[in-house]
Amino acid sequence: MIEWLIELFNIKTYGSVTVTALATCILAIVTFGTMIAIISVGWFQLRRLRREAHKREVGQLLSSWTSPEMMEARQIVGNVITAGNYNLIEADAKEFAKQKSYLKDEMLKLQKVADIRFFQIVGILDYLESLGYMMKSKDAKQKVKDLLGDNIICYYERFKLWIEEIRVQYPRTYIYLEELYNYCCEKT
Repeated sequence: MIEWLIELFNIKTYGSVTVTALATCILAIVTFGTMIAIISVGWFQLRRLRREAHKREVGQLLSSWTSPEMMEARQIVGNVITAGNYNLIEADAKEFAKQKSYLKDEMLKLQKVADIRFFQIVGILDYLESLGYMMKSKDAKQKVKDLLGDNIICYYERFKLWIEEIRVQYPRTYIYLEELYNYCCEKT
């Protein structure tokens, strides 16, 4: 084996110098291998830590859906819908189209006067946008779809006209919510 290394690294034989050169080559190979191993282990640990942090963030986001502030904002959406004499749960296509138009108009009115209800409703949409932004893997998207898919579809469809109105001025508004909505609408 030593002859092979001597030939591989073209080491000239001069007595004890050969041993020193050979030992240096072996030390360099071992050092390089150790560095590769340390970098690989560190990289895998970093990936694992990032995944765990992402899971924690998504878990916190999901748990905030039932927070008192979010429940109050969701109640406001229900109140706005029922104030327009629209059925919150069941609506045929014609009534649903009127409902969306009504919601768009109401949102624009609330926005104009900077009503606190506007900011609470936007808080729901911002929350769903943040959730869409956090969804990188298909597995995470599937979990959100299983837990909140119907809510995402409901809110996006109801506020779609208002979102389109806002996009005239701000084209990237709620793009992650739209991606999440499209994913939730897919048949599994």
